[in-house]
Amino acid sequence: MIIYVFYLQELASAFHALWNKGKEDDRLRFIIAEDRELTSARLALVGALAVTIASGLHVLGVTPVDEMR
Repeated sequence: MIIYVFYLQELASAFHALWNKGKEDDRLRFIIAEDRELTSARLALVGALAVTIASGLHVLGVTPVDEMR
């Protein structure tokens, strides 16, 4: 089970790093108004990431929150 914890932590960390790159370079943002196809692909990636993290948390017996405050 410990492998799931490390995997989820690394996955979330990689996503966070990618998200922050969009703050430095506009071309790396997830939502680009001028490019709907690229935006859709990037949002699909975000959706897949959310499903993966939620599934991993479920395996660990953790209920994910809908929103962090």
